[in-house]
Amino acid sequence: MRMCGFDGLDSFLGKKAGRPATFETQCFLDEFSILLHSIWYDLRLYQVPMFSGFKLSDLTQGEKALLASYACAGAVGAWTSHIVAHRLLGRDAVLSNTLGIFEIWTLCAGAIGAILAIYLNRRWFGHLGFTGFKFTLVAVLNTTFVATLIGGTLALPIFGTMFGPLAITGTFWSSPPVLYLWLASLLGANYAYGLYRKERASVFLARLSSEEDPISRRL
Repeated sequence: MRMCGFDGLDSFLGKKAGRPATFETQCFLDEFSILLHSIWYDLRLYQVPMFSGFKLSDLTQGEKALLASYACAGAVGAWTSHIVAHRLLGRDAVLSNTLGIFEIWTLCAGAIGAILAIYLNRRWFGHLGFTGFKFTLVAVLNTTFVATLIGGTLALPIFGTMFGPLAITGTFWSSPPVLYLWLASLLGANYAYGLYRKERASVFLARLSSEEDPISRRL
């Protein structure tokens, strides 16, 4: 009976103890799967809120709007990153039926960059009035710049970091539909954060109105 275990790099490559590399690889995958299952069990056992009985129906309207806005921004960011990365490398940016590792990674990098950028600039979203309009402009500029830095760094380290902002500007100029989609996703995030802030404000006001005035209790 063969036992799973690693005797160094030579054993992993199948050059020692007469065991093929596929056996060691399968052992590693089995142990990694067991580790993931144990982590998932611990998260549910200790009732971590994100992993214990999470239901989409439990979310409020504002939270659902935020979730949808992040998903839309991630999708637009993924497609934009794919276009920009391929243009920097002088390639065709059309998605084919068979995606390679580079294509998949550029899509993931763009989605991560867009989502993180909105989250890092969330304090500028969802405000009302003329001040809210100014905050929205700041949010659009900051989020676009941060998303470009994060996505460019992940997709093409160093090269994407340096030329990402310039490349995204050229992409928006030469392909207006990409710009319109990106602005629409940011405006959607602004609307979602507006609903979210309104919900939180209503909860806070409801708590204040339900509490008895401390001065009236003295009378």
